[in-house]
Amino acid sequence: MALQHVFELPAPGFNFENSTRNTILENALGEGRTKAPTPMKTGTTIAGVVFKDGVVLGADTRATSSEVVADKMCAKIHYIAPNIYCCGAGTAADTQKTTELLSSNLTIFSMNSGRNPRVVMAAYILQNMLFRYRGSIGANLILGGVDCTGSHLYKVGPYGDMDELPFLSMGSGNLAAMGVLEDGFKPKMELEEAKTLVRDAIHAGIMGDLGSGNNIDICVITRKGVDYIRPYKESEYKENRFHRCEKELGYLAFIKADNTPCSHQTMALLDVSGFSSVSGYGHQFGSGNSQNVARPNHYNFGAKCQEFAVPVGVDPSNFLKSCSCEDGITIDMNHGTTTLAFKFRHGVIVAVDSRASAGSYIASKEANKVIEINPYLLGTMSGSAADCQYWERLLAKECRLYKLRNKERISVSAASKLLCNMMLNYRGMGLSMGSMICGWDKKGPGLYYVDSDGTRIPGRMFSTGCGNSYAYGVVDSGYREDMSVEDAYELGRRGIAHATHRDAYSGGVVNLYHMREDGWIKVCKEDVSELIHQYKKGMF
Repeated sequence: MALQHVFELPAPGFNFENSTRNTILENALGEGRTKAPTPMKTGTTIAGVVFKDGVVLGADTRATSSEVVADKMCAKIHYIAPNIYCCGAGTAADTQKTTELLSSNLTIFSMNSGRNPRVVMAAYILQNMLFRYRGSIGANLILGGVDCTGSHLYKVGPYGDMDELPFLSMGSGNLAAMGVLEDGFKPKMELEEAKTLVRDAIHAGIMGDLGSGNNIDICVITRKGVDYIRPYKESEYKENRFHRCEKELGYLAFIKADNTPCSHQTMALLDVSGFSSVSGYGHQFGSGNSQNVARPNHYNFGAKCQEFAVPVGVDPSNFLKSCSCEDGITIDMNHGTTTLAFKFRHGVIVAVDSRASAGSYIASKEANKVIEINPYLLGTMSGSAADCQYWERLLAKECRLYKLRNKERISVSAASKLLCNMMLNYRGMGLSMGSMICGWDKKGPGLYYVDSDGTRIPGRMFSTGCGNSYAYGVVDSGYREDMSVEDAYELGRRGIAHATHRDAYSGGVVNLYHMREDGWIKVCKEDVSELIHQYKKGMF
């Protein structure tokens, strides 16, 4: 007997099968003169802070639709798991459905394993989900929770970029909120201090952004449990109105705002619909003998698995052109970084800055641009943070599977070849990545450069990012094969510090790693401003 449905596993990576269809439709409507719909302006301010015993999340409650206030009591803090909650900014439907998907997956995990999920697991699931749709899902999320490893706060963007920081803010009011957080944050704060800081940050966003407003909600997550305070602070501008309108003929009657029963007049609309009574506002009302009607699940749209019913990819070149038209939204793809790696007698030195930029805006000052693939492999990030994090994490999974199958760890050459093959499949499709893969195997220290065009080059010294020319100048002048370990550390620090001094898009701190025969170690994390003052005698 033949099966009616044959289930197939989805193909990995992006899917561009609809790009040809989209091109035909665009050309058919107005001979190519059609323009992509412009996004609707929304407004939100969300924030999160890690304190001594847990995490505090906060959000405003105003939901806007362009210049219209659609909802004054929108809940923007979503339940994920008993120990994890999430704040959402962007499109309300996207954030709600994304968090519901994540919550259902983690619930199944908890039922199978008998334990609460880790926060990093939830963050990785979110990142994989959003990266697949490359911005089609308008969800900017702050994920906070407490697990067996401590308190964690993650930011996940709509393109799949992810970062972990002790304090975060997102939304249209994030600039004002971030100013308050940077001014008032300190490590190991007490609970009341953290709640006050988050409240002040959200209030600053409300006062400085037209799209944010009304009340402030706060969620406190600790090992003892969750305290979801809604509202934590009510709006100072409230109106006490009765939602009551009675027509002379008794066709309509509304319920009061305080949930008291409505008028004794019978609603003709309820009589026609078969309902007999109204029990109160916010309750489902109807006659006792009503039956549920089976309706199709419009959420799946016939998909073979739970996913969003949108194309999982569009042609990147056409997408960027449509978003750069006169009436559309111009996407500024400028981003900056400086990464550096070189081999010497005692291993490989890897040094990177920590500034993550989105155009002229500094999105993060403490982004870790070194991805720890395994104890003997490291990868660096330059280009799009979402691309680098996703593909190098996928490389880490493949390296782990290789070790399980072959009972030995993968070589540096093979690992770089795997990443190169992944990039070749998506060459010219809009990826932005320049990475250095370094490690130690049977042949000794290894260093390879791999980018999104499928280029793979072995070498002794590489530097990537917009500050690489300055870093090359410093390292070329001081590099020696037989240098000591301390001299190599100083050369790596100096190369990144000088690059951040001359390149506006690089900055933050210097993260320095040393790949040795027994595995990598993290040497230091030093502020570039302090290093600049140390080196100023040689610079001026």
